[in-house]
Amino acid sequence: MNPKIIKTNRGGGKSLKGFTLAEVLVVIFLIGVIAGETIPVLLTTYQEKELLIRWKKQYSIASQAVISLQNQNGDIYHSNHFAIRNQFCSIMNCMKNGETQTLLTAQQRQYNLYKSSNSYTALALYELTAIMSDGSLWVFLQDFDSGACHFPGVGISDACGTIIIDVNGAKKPNMSGKDLFYIYLRKSQTNGLFYITPYGTLNDGWSCAAETHGKGCSANALLAKTPAEMP
Repeated sequence: MNPKIIKTNRGGGKSLKGFTLAEVLVVIFLIGVIAGETIPVLLTTYQEKELLIRWKKQYSIASQAVISLQNQNGDIYHSNHFAIRNQFCSIMNCMKNGETQTLLTAQQRQYNLYKSSNSYTALALYELTAIMSDGSLWVFLQDFDSGACHFPGVGISDACGTIIIDVNGAKKPNMSGKDLFYIYLRKSQTNGLFYITPYGTLNDGWSCAAETHGKGCSANALLAKTPAEMP
């Protein structure tokens, strides 16, 4: 694009270099095309990074809650969903609590598989749920073995329950491994103390692969500093 010579009588008749209106419009159009392609990518990256930060914060809150409950009660009663939910809500800012069917619509209980447009029902109707003051959604589940702290069929032998956390509540993306994460509530067989670990720990069988439930992404997301570090 060659600049045109525009004559002027100012300054002793010297010539100034400039662009025609058509050329300026072409440049503006090209800038718009580039911005239209790059800005959505930058926004998505920013949003995914924010979700990673939120997950790390929620995990820290859960860890501190477990420590506080043990210091306060000497134990964490985990014989049923109600006991687990009520204890956590006794020391946390649970704004609303109830079953998922009363707090969420059928659509809000649907989540996409990790890095997929295919959806599935991630939260069952009768699971004990709490909406926290920061907008996060917590679901409390006992283990499958009547409070005996053992999950049959997985490599975690001391799990007493599960805490499912949607770090931004009903807001999108509503995707497992992006804003929906899973935590084991565990009781040490050595010292009897409770602690938490994310799904995807050691040999529990959960992965962080695309087109799966992505529960294992809970461990990856704690380690990832940026979305690019996620599988």
